[in-house]
Amino acid sequence: MISFRNTLTLFLAILFVFSSCTQQAPTNDLSVDQKVLDHEAQPLLVKAVNPPFENFDVPFNDYSVNAVEGKVIKLKNGTVIKVPKNAFVDENGNPIEGDVTIKYREFHDAASIIASGIPMANRDDYGKYMETAGMFEINGEVNGKPINVAPDKTIEVNMASFVQGNDFDFFYLDEAECKWVTKGKTEPVVNQVRVEKEKAIAPVPSKPAEPAKRNKENFVFDLDINYSTFPELKGFKNVVWEYAGSKDAEDPEKNPWVFKTDWTSVELLPMKNDDLSKYVLKLRSGKNTFTTYVKPVLSGNDYEAAMAEFKKLNNIYMKAKEAMKVERERIEQEAELLREFQIADFGIFNWDIWKMPKRIAVKAEFDFDEAIDTDMNKISVFLVSGDNRSVIRYTPKNFNMFSFDPNEENRMLAILPGNKVVVFSKEDFKKLNIESIRKGAANGQSFKFEMKDSGEVISSMDQLRHVIDKLG
Repeated sequence: MISFRNTLTLFLAILFVFSSCTQQAPTNDLSVDQKVLDHEAQPLLVKAVNPPFENFDVPFNDYSVNAVEGKVIKLKNGTVIKVPKNAFVDENGNPIEGDVTIKYREFHDAASIIASGIPMANRDDYGKYMETAGMFEINGEVNGKPINVAPDKTIEVNMASFVQGNDFDFFYLDEAECKWVTKGKTEPVVNQVRVEKEKAIAPVPSKPAEPAKRNKENFVFDLDINYSTFPELKGFKNVVWEYAGSKDAEDPEKNPWVFKTDWTSVELLPMKNDDLSKYVLKLRSGKNTFTTYVKPVLSGNDYEAAMAEFKKLNNIYMKAKEAMKVERERIEQEAELLREFQIADFGIFNWDIWKMPKRIAVKAEFDFDEAIDTDMNKISVFLVSGDNRSVIRYTPKNFNMFSFDPNEENRMLAILPGNKVVVFSKEDFKKLNIESIRKGAANGQSFKFEMKDSGEVISSMDQLRHVIDKLG
């Protein structure tokens, strides 16, 4: 078992890397060692997007578009991409004719953000990080060669968003500067396509009641029923109502006064638990009331005919119910909101809000619960905060600049060589002695996080989401 401790010198501690981009050290917490906060230090340049998994990333979806004609691309989650006519040029600025390939992918949760390696902070502002309402990457190519959006054209991306709120700005990732650039802001709109689909769902027919055979030993009621009020009993003829209660107070034969009362009101109601085999019978006359339970029963040929009709109606009902379930599940995949913006370039875009929590900065050590034989710089630690839409990435070069907000719901996972994953759950964070960590950080002391083996080697997005879900 090897515990990676930060043994960097003061000079190297200044040259740290955060979220794949270089960052200034945090200045909003007194627990940070001020000797490390050298704002005149030159940052160490690295590429902006750095997927942490070996041979695994968030896949693109490819869409073929005729460059001259344009196209409207519709995704299952509600996203709509509107490509105008004559929208593309090649690397020399020449108009493109024929088919082009639009490559598109979205990121809506911690798993997709982590797998993508896209940073959620700027290198010149360590104290802030992003909470996303949805992020996407869009590119274009012809025969594997990148293309550009024509100077006088824009592509409208109406991105599906599963997050409510009007406080999210639209950002573009400047990968050369490793910095998010604000492009503007628009109000989210209701996904009317989803609304119309919900309205169009065919209603399920009434659930039929299964006929019961009469037990001649049980008491029966002679009730004059308007069966249009009870469509589930369609097809029943010559039905009688048999006592179906279980208590003496409900049994008319054990309450002779029931037969001596002139009842002025008779009410028959279906059971609230959707049990169509029983109904509630309520009798009223002045101050007198009697409540019991009854069920419709049949005899002989009437029962056989009713059972055949029930099987036919129940088959129709079950098919309609399953069709509604499938349609509702399909509609649930679509977002209720769309966030719209016109883009003039390909690249990575993000609907986000900046967060500036009061975080505890601490020189972190991590016990990864196993020996690591390869370059420790290949290790990434991801702090996931809130509702899985904020992700902060750390590498061994900036473990001594780790920070977290104890008021947030935090969970953490580290990706080791070979796509192995070790974790620190929400419950593990809750067990931390925050005051002790805060005092230790103020005195320049480090803190060791005891990571636990997840038992997983990640090879798919579903597997990664499963691991994160288990963290609480």
